[in-house]
Amino acid sequence: MNELKISDKAKEARNEYQRQWRQKNRDKLKKYNAAYWEKKAKQDETPLDRAIENYATDNRNNVTDKFSNELSVTHCFNCGEAFTPKRSDAKFCSSNCRVQYNRKNK
Repeated sequence: MNELKISDKAKEARNEYQRQWRQKNRDKLKKYNAAYWEKKAKQDETPLDRAIENYATDNRNNVTDKFSNELSVTHCFNCGEAFTPKRSDAKFCSSNCRVQYNRKNK
């Protein structure tokens, strides 16, 4: 990528401004940092983790036999939403979720 090259003097001025702003606005800085790390933790959580967590909480007492003919409610690997699959090996609630998941995990 082509990044703008700035002089050392400009970098020093920018850094000094940022230092002063952080000293004056400690409460805002704490708020921004907390929001950033919450967002980062949510991004690092995989859709499979969400699906497993949702499945564990929603279906704790709803254990089905592996060879049962009934299709049970399962959770989408992409969005984590509960759905009733049309096939026993379905992992996604829709083709849009399947495509989105595969694009994210290339």
